[in-house]
Amino acid sequence: MENGSQAGAPRGKAEGFDIAREREIYHRIQNDLQGLVTLLHGNILQHPESARFLQTPLNHLMSVALIYRLRSFKRNMRVNILALLEATRERLLPETTLQRLEDSSVEPPLIAENKEVVLALILHQLLSNAIKLSLQQAPPGQPPEIEDKNTLISLQLAQQNEFIHYEIRNRATALPPGFDFKRGLGLGDDLELVRSILPHDGAELDIYQSGDEVVTELKLSPPVLEAP
Repeated sequence: MENGSQAGAPRGKAEGFDIAREREIYHRIQNDLQGLVTLLHGNILQHPESARFLQTPLNHLMSVALIYRLRSFKRNMRVNILALLEATRERLLPETTLQRLEDSSVEPPLIAENKEVVLALILHQLLSNAIKLSLQQAPPGQPPEIEDKNTLISLQLAQQNEFIHYEIRNRATALPPGFDFKRGLGLGDDLELVRSILPHDGAELDIYQSGDEVVTELKLSPPVLEAP
């Protein structure tokens, strides 16, 4: 027993050192990526005409940086769907609450490692699109305020095992004439990108009008998600 415990101690220390080193690497990568994000964002502010070409790669870099940041916080270096949804909300709609429609003690499913970045980008684009939609429909002559975003947009999450149902609801909002997400009509650059990178298996997305609300409905399941 003594020999076994003595042999196990160095192994445990080595594993702990490896985890700490991996976290440090993730943290450094995230910082480097954040530096690039800052440079690109500064370029867009100085040259607004460049936004058309730089905004998508900027969002991509932000998504990669976010995944590395979340990985560095997790003991198993894996990212669950709730952590990603909350991080996206905090970045874009900090005053809005993500309403969970089930017992909050339920363990959220993990995101498949090869789908983390693409899902981070999709969630960022969907919430950004919802914000733009609300701000575009502010009353004439009234500048849109950040409070409008938090008041007019609600977020809901339902979970059953490894199946997730996420909704973004824009109140008092209307889709542009001729918009049809399923058929790819009237989407604009942001949603065109989402539609092109949405995984074929394990992800379903629709954006539609429901009364005076615009509903963005995302359903996720394996193989995009995994059991915790």
